[in-house]
Amino acid sequence: MAIAMAIGSGFGFGLGYGCGEPGRDDWPAGRPKIDELIFAQQSPHDSLAFEFVLVFSDTDGNLGQGALVLAINDKDSATLALSDLFPIQTPPIDLRATEGELDVVARLGRSPALNEEVKFGFRLRDEDGRESNEPSIVFKATSGSDAR
Repeated sequence: MAIAMAIGSGFGFGLGYGCGEPGRDDWPAGRPKIDELIFAQQSPHDSLAFEFVLVFSDTDGNLGQGALVLAINDKDSATLALSDLFPIQTPPIDLRATEGELDVVARLGRSPALNEEVKFGFRLRDEDGRESNEPSIVFKATSGSDAR
């Protein structure tokens, strides 16, 4: 099961990845981490929907009472409770899990103009307010509508 978050696309995209945080071995204990952000696909049924997989770890297992934050172009766009998200994953994720994979669908609310870039960033926040790294993927509209 996936979730919907909101902002716009309607065509083909080129993409690039970004990260820039410490490696898994030197990550602070107790702070959640997105170990990998994977772009799964642009939905074949809805060109505004982008499907991602977030591979995460959290050594103290208190992420299930935290939140997932979506940032679009470096601005927070949506926040979802992980206590709602974990149980609807396939298979469900235990609220005290120390690692797992989240399937996420982020849906844009408008179609970007030709050559416009859209950056999707994801961040996890645990129940103590500690935040993860924020890996991101940048898409560039390469075909489709010029309308804003």
